Amino acid sequence: MFELSKKKNLLLKAQTKSLSSAINSIEVIKDRIFVSMISNSVQIYKYISSEKTFYQICEDILPRWTSVCMVIDQNTFIAGDKYDNIYVCKIPPSNIVVL
Repeated sequence: MFELSKKKNLLLKAQTKSLSSAINSIEVIKDRIFVSMISNSVQIYKYISSEKTFYQICEDILPRWTSVCMVIDQNTFIAGDKYDNIYVCKIPPSNIVVL
């Protein structure tokens, strides 16, 4: 997460080091950040501005070689892998928390 300073320089405000493979795409819906990775499927984060940290809400349990990912709504995404499989994942209600 970057912000612009008064001199129009980019300042690093927050980062996460929990990503274990290359990022395929990033999509943001409301307060959720959907990160699609090439060999680790999709992880969903929430940015907490007061703490300047990323909180991982959930991740796909199967490591898939994701080639495309689209967000349907705040709790659901659809993705495809390199083996021509299409899958839809929804955040379980137990993981939907208000931070």
